[in-house]
Order: sequence, then structure tokens, then C-alpha cells
Amino acid sequence: MVRFARLPKKQALYYRDLLCHRLGVTRSENYVGMFVDGKLTGISGYMGQAWCIGKRQGPFEVFGFAAHVKTYPRLNKLHMMCLTSRSFRDFWVSLYPGVLWPATHFATTCITKGHERPRPVKWCTKMTAGSSS
Repeated sequence: MVRFARLPKKQALYYRDLLCHRLGVTRSENYVGMFVDGKLTGISGYMGQAWCIGKRQGPFEVFGFAAHVKTYPRLNKLHMMCLTSRSFRDFWVSLYPGVLWPATHFATTCITKGHERPRPVKWCTKMTAGSSS
């Protein structure tokens, strides 16, 4: 079973440092952990203010890392698939109950050697019943 939960800043940054050493300072408004079978397997940080004031169509992922686990060799792909699911969109919207417009896009970025703009993607994946709570 896959589920997401909001984490306190200090706890989230601790796990981020365990998953990715020497990343440097990253600022986020919300920190979310991904749990697979009840164990923390991924951590992400998000900015949502631009969506709240109507400048974006959804949240922006500042960072997202998954653990390297032999039991789940493609955990990073699962992490991204879950982040682009409608179930995660519903979770994200529940963090901001006062926002009146829908979240229709999700923007993410990857650390690369060259310059690349964050690319928004529509939430397109529908998770099957029982795979998310």
C-alpha cells in the first residue's frame, strides 16, 4: 500500500539528507513523505503559494528523493508515478482547504548539468482502488 503524509520540516530535511548527501539548502513550504507498506521510502518538498494566489495551476516540486531498496528496485519511478496521480492531487488539495480553484498541473524539476525549465505535467495517472489511501 502506498500513502502520503505531511512531515514536519526538521524531520523531512533529516530524511532528505539521508537520501541525498550534500544537496545544500532547499526551501519548501510543505514536506511530504511517501510510505510503502508502512515504511518511509521517499521524501519531497513542495511550493504551493503560487497556486494559492492563482499564478500557477498546481504545486511545484522543489525536491523529491526515493530510497535505494533492493526489495523495490524501481522505487524512484513509483515515487514519480504516485506524485503525478489523481490520488496525490487530492491529498495536495486537502492541505489547502481554502483554495477555490482546482489544481490541474504539477511542476517538477530535476538536477542537471544544463539549464532546463520546470515542465508542468497534468495529473494523468489514476491509481487503482486499494493502492492508495
